[in-house]
Amino acid sequence: MSLRAFHIFFILLSTAFCIGFFAWSIHYYRQGYQDGLWLSAVALAATGFLIPYLRWFVRKYRIAS
Repeated sequence: MSLRAFHIFFILLSTAFCIGFFAWSIHYYRQGYQDGLWLSAVALAATGFLIPYLRWFVRKYRIAS
């Protein structure tokens, strides 16, 4: 596995983790814990960063190859 492929895999894994963490923190918030709202905002922001970063990375290295 090349370093480029590993990086793409790691970004996808991180995105899946952030989506799962977002779902868990919403569940946590619905149980009455106020911290869940902040945790879900952080997870959503991280997901919102990772998806465009993945698109940028794939486009950058598809042209460079």
